[in-house]
Amino acid sequence: MDRYLVYFFSLLASLTLAGLLLMIARLAHKPHIPRDSNYRNLAECERALNRYSKLLERMPTDWEIYVRRAEAFLFLKNYQQAIRDFTSALALHPRDVDLLVRRAYSYYWLHNYDEAIWNCTRALHVNPHYTPAYELRVKVYFKSEAYELAMRDYSRLIEMRPDKRQFYCESLIEHKELKSGVRLPQEHPPVADLCPDSC
Repeated sequence: MDRYLVYFFSLLASLTLAGLLLMIARLAHKPHIPRDSNYRNLAECERALNRYSKLLERMPTDWEIYVRRAEAFLFLKNYQQAIRDFTSALALHPRDVDLLVRRAYSYYWLHNYDEAIWNCTRALHVNPHYTPAYELRVKVYFKSEAYELAMRDYSRLIEMRPDKRQFYCESLIEHKELKSGVRLPQEHPPVADLCPDSC
């Protein structure tokens, strides 16, 4: 019996060591993926796109490469392709709230407000305290004239981030000025109650 236990543990140790060596070998062969999101010109961006496309041919399951390529497409204002790459990255890394919000911004810039709201809401289901999702959703709600929902999100933002109260209040006033004459919903506190110091 002891002989079998010794054999079992030596086999287990050798398999663990082999797995560890295989993982190290894979990491050694994975190329460094530079973050080229600060392109100086179009040619630089296109070179990065080519590099990322070649990397994706070799490593189609590396979600970070999809994100980098999506950033390059955003630089080119090719929002449709950026959405495709963010979607591919999300298929591999589905609970990343930052990716969801970045895809939502791409939809926002295409004026596809329903998809932008859906992505922000999905991000908030994953992390209910992720303020960038609320911030974008407020913008989208104002653009789509869903003022009641925008005010609800503003209230949540101010409640969650009291340190940014002044910033959110100034932003709210800007939205209010853009939509002059709009009557805000009765069930939400008036702007003066949300932002007493700045209004």
